[in-house]
Amino acid sequence: MRIFWGFAPWFNRAVLLAVTIIFTMISVKYITDPVHTAMASGISAGSALAITTIRVGFGGFPLGSALVTLFCLSATRRLLMGLFFVTTISGVILITRGVSVLVDHSTSGNLHLLIAEAILLTLSTIGIFIELGRRRHQLPQVA
Repeated sequence: MRIFWGFAPWFNRAVLLAVTIIFTMISVKYITDPVHTAMASGISAGSALAITTIRVGFGGFPLGSALVTLFCLSATRRLLMGLFFVTTISGVILITRGVSVLVDHSTSGNLHLLIAEAILLTLSTIGIFIELGRRRHQLPQVA
């Protein structure tokens, strides 16, 4: 069991690293090429204000989230905070997308995203329970 608790921070780091990479990739696409990236989803930008709004909304927020997860990834004592952040964000996104699919009848275009978001929510939730268990066992923390 001691081996499991020693491995726990690395599982949680892997979850946070994956989220950091995903959020960074999303933000880079929308910040560097907002018009074409948005058009791929059927979103049109008819003005400079619209392009800026796409950059900020679809690029800035994921980049800010990536920086938060990167910060939490940098020290074991912040892993739990990062996992709670990811669980909150992914839960809100999943619920919003799920409701939107029902209201907008857009299952086909959203199914792969729903699955990915559900997996992310599941992994971050598992990470929370693992981290809480690890802390209860009070093993020495890995830097």
